[in-house]
Amino acid sequence: MFSFIATGKTFIKDSSIYTSLAASAFVLLCFNPFLLWDVGFQLSYLAVTGIVISQKHIYNWFCFNNKIMSKIWALASVSLAAQVFTLPVCLYYFHQMPLLFLISNLIAIPLATIILCGCIFLTFVSPLHLIALYTGKVLSSIIWILNHAVLFINSLPFSLWNGVSISVSETFLLYIIFISLLYSLIKKNGMAFKVGICFSLAFASIIALKRWHFSQQQKMVVYNIPSHKAIDFIHGNAYYFLGDSDLAENSLLQTFNLKPARVSLMANKKTDDSFLFQHDNYYQLYGKTVLMIDSAINYVPPPEKINVDYIILSKNPTLFIPRLAKVFNCGTYIFDASNPLWKIDKWKKDCEELHLHFHSVPEQGAFVTDL
Repeated sequence: MFSFIATGKTFIKDSSIYTSLAASAFVLLCFNPFLLWDVGFQLSYLAVTGIVISQKHIYNWFCFNNKIMSKIWALASVSLAAQVFTLPVCLYYFHQMPLLFLISNLIAIPLATIILCGCIFLTFVSPLHLIALYTGKVLSSIIWILNHAVLFINSLPFSLWNGVSISVSETFLLYIIFISLLYSLIKKNGMAFKVGICFSLAFASIIALKRWHFSQQQKMVVYNIPSHKAIDFIHGNAYYFLGDSDLAENSLLQTFNLKPARVSLMANKKTDDSFLFQHDNYYQLYGKTVLMIDSAINYVPPPEKINVDYIILSKNPTLFIPRLAKVFNCGTYIFDASNPLWKIDKWKKDCEELHLHFHSVPEQGAFVTDL
């Protein structure tokens, strides 16, 4: 990106920076078209585009006679310009907004500039072993300082506003709002301000309606986590987790596998099983019955079949679907990701022969249903 901008300004006096940006994106996409869906690609071009379009205008909002304050405001204006154009995408992908980005960028931008220049210098002096060695050590130290400074700011109270869930259409709506309001501030355009306010009201109404809808939800989610049993029973904004203890204690696995679904469903309150009736391996809620089988059990066929809505087979139990079918009238058999695929294939064949409805989580993805 910067190579194209530098080349354009060097050889073409009246070159447009937007043309240079478009040309660099075109070359990258010719090399790998799937970069268009890469989050880093999207954020990089959005940030640079935002800086090019609005940084100078934002910087001119305030004037400081003090040179230090002027430099600080220059860095802050770069951060604000980049944040305006990247925030909707960050909310969509990462479900969070950094609240202390101005502080972190006051540290990150200067250090990142030093690191970039230092790496270019290191490339040229790499044949000189002693100079390259100490340059590399200095750069490693600066990178360490940068990373730990950002991590420290991230650990401060109220550094993040997380748990935000927006759809693709809501992301585009945010861009309309931000661009309209920014244009109205830059050009002093009243119509753009009115458009931004109208779309803001529409966005707020959509979010309020979505929050009300999720506050009434009653769902069961069987997650697709290889070698793990993981199930959420969701009531409104509360969830009850049923699964492996190591998964419940591993924050990294939870963040990667469970948190995105809970954020998208606005289930942000962990609760006990107060809305769930449990007896042995049976779970009953909202008139639905769920049977959890995670060990070898030999059921004796009763005089009359037992009605259950869902049977979840987990942890590779030794059992046979035809025998289960003689005991239960089941709406759907669910094979979770803790079972081996060869066992699931066998169960699937048995279900197909008996015309039973089933769902294979490793092959079809997580099972999500309303209760």
